[in-house]
Amino acid sequence: MGLGSAVASWVRTDDGRMARAMRRRPRHLPGTLTRVEIVARYSDRTGLSVENRLFHEVFGLFRLAVVAQQISYRYHHGQTRNQAFRTLWTAVRPLDHRCRSALRRAGGS
Repeated sequence: MGLGSAVASWVRTDDGRMARAMRRRPRHLPGTLTRVEIVARYSDRTGLSVENRLFHEVFGLFRLAVVAQQISYRYHHGQTRNQAFRTLWTAVRPLDHRCRSALRRAGGS
């Protein structure tokens, strides 16, 4: 599932505006691997077959959405005070959109 988390958090220049706004690392710079290249490198290095890249990507996006909701809940109930978490709930809808877009591109529902 580490591959799914890596692919989901790998925000590129051609991703939507909200995804780009949530980017935390400079993975959009020229020369940075694409998601497809990450999966291929993972498969080459581990010797594991990654037949369903879509599953890993959607799982990773879903996981990020759940984490955002959990941290947002904790912030709004006073269980953490880090101001960076104040608006984290706004990440859930764009992550859901990325999941649905990936499924549509693959011909899923």
